[in-house]
Amino acid sequence: MVLPLLRILGFSVARRSDQETRTVFDAVAGEGAVIPVIVGGWSESLDGAWRAAVLGGVRADARWSFCVNGTALRIVDAQHTWSRAHVEFDLALVAREAEARDLLWSVARAESFSLSPPVLDRAVTLSADHGAVVCRALGAGVLEALGLLV
Repeated sequence: MVLPLLRILGFSVARRSDQETRTVFDAVAGEGAVIPVIVGGWSESLDGAWRAAVLGGVRADARWSFCVNGTALRIVDAQHTWSRAHVEFDLALVAREAEARDLLWSVARAESFSLSPPVLDRAVTLSADHGAVVCRALGAGVLEALGLLV
């Protein structure tokens, strides 16, 4: 299940090791970018793979790590560990929904990780910028509402 998915996304795959109870692969993008892949048991919570994903990211000097449990693919930010930021794809939904497939293809294919900066890095920046705009707008609305109440 994991290897075909990674190959569809354009990665070449090398088995790295068995770490704790998880299998670890290296997914290599065309330009040599290495993405550690942590494989858990079928439908096992991916929360427990976070530590292995971060350690794999440190080992490979990679910002992102993949965690897969057969039902989901989680992409973990292995450099900004304090945030525990990640994006998770339900693979059953990806199989059914074109929009989910398009999003997975946009941010998780090997070509996207070969760009400088990777597409996912750019998406994170745009999301943070949008969050700041929304926060400012909400703050302004609250202040305006308080003024009307007083």
